[in-house]
Amino acid sequence: MTDIRQIPIKFIRTNGKTQVRMAMDQGAILEYAEAMKEGVTFPPVVLFLDKDIYWLGDGFHRVEAAQAAGKKNIKADVRQGGLREAQFFAIGANHDHGLRRSNADKRKAVEMLLDDPEWGGWSNREIARVAGVAPGLVDKMKGERVPTVGTPAPKSTPQKAAALPPLPDELLNFDSWDEEDAGDEFGRRVEALAKKTGEGTDEGFDAWGEAWDADHKDAFTRLLVAESWPGIFKVPTDLERDAWLAKHLPAPTVGERAAAMEAGATEQVCGVPEATRPVSPYVDEAQLHPAAPVIPLKAAPLPPGPDDRDSRIAQLERLVQEKDAALAELTRQLEEAGAQVQELNDENQAMHRILDAEDLLTAFKKEVTRAQALARTTEERFRGMQNQNKALSKSATSWKRKFDALERKTKGAPEPDPELEEENPYPPEAV
Repeated sequence: MTDIRQIPIKFIRTNGKTQVRMAMDQGAILEYAEAMKEGVTFPPVVLFLDKDIYWLGDGFHRVEAAQAAGKKNIKADVRQGGLREAQFFAIGANHDHGLRRSNADKRKAVEMLLDDPEWGGWSNREIARVAGVAPGLVDKMKGERVPTVGTPAPKSTPQKAAALPPLPDELLNFDSWDEEDAGDEFGRRVEALAKKTGEGTDEGFDAWGEAWDADHKDAFTRLLVAESWPGIFKVPTDLERDAWLAKHLPAPTVGERAAAMEAGATEQVCGVPEATRPVSPYVDEAQLHPAAPVIPLKAAPLPPGPDDRDSRIAQLERLVQEKDAALAELTRQLEEAGAQVQELNDENQAMHRILDAEDLLTAFKKEVTRAQALARTTEERFRGMQNQNKALSKSATSWKRKFDALERKTKGAPEPDPELEEENPYPPEAV
């Protein structure tokens, strides 16, 4: 029997490695969220209830979209089972509905089955059926696992300094890799890093997937950096990546630094020469071991000595002064921006006060309109009461005449003069 109900999103667990996709599609999440705000009904997500824990088996994008749309609950198909049942269901989800799976997503689904002691013993055809892939992919991936694909054999490359470790050949040869094979290797090593560190959260996998989508080689470089860290799963920053690359490159000599200053390359004075500095992770052997001079000189290097040292110090002092001036200018611009922001805030508050006053004026106008309508209704009722009073007065006069006539007739008194009666309808004896 299907159990469809609304489940609070905060009770849904998404960190049980039931996400088979390498990365979430942020564009799809935003599109789903807008549709949910407009009232579009989506299919229920699939949850597996283990005592009081709801494991998400299918619907990661819908859950993220519901949260982005400000929803507290989500429609769910609740089934009995634990984390393992949720993982098994997730492996076969989305191969016939939902967002189209990438090749990396398909390989990850097969990897999850092959890594399991029970599922990995199934036939290739059964594994392919569950994962929703072609049996040939399972055959290929099994062949890749025995023996495990390793890194290319290191080359014997002369280094400028024997104390520096060489860059891994994986990075140097990355451009020659097939894109699909590179993606498979990247996904396998990210999975291995997650197992090694024990920090393989959905957010972490999504971050690695986004890095891969942005730049394959840059992502692989960051993965090499992460693999050199002890027990950390996060994606390294640009600064951490460049620092790691700099450890594999020789530092500039005094002559190279002086040449850089002479050429105007001020940014390389205290760092690595521009030709070998890791401005980006795309470093090849030609950059590591240039045959020509590292930096082209506009003039001959300054001769060593006190004068050379004093000249470099003077140039460094000028650089410091220039940077201080630039910093002062930036501070001034920030202060001006802050003043503009304050002015905008003041204008915003004034606009709010005006809007509040307009709301009060609108309410007052409504009250005046209601009072005018009540006054008109009261005036009409007053006129009606006046008319009713006139009618009652005429009726009273008529009945008074009839009574007087009857009284006179009874006593035998003469009839009154009608003209006198008109002039004084109420004689003194009747008052």
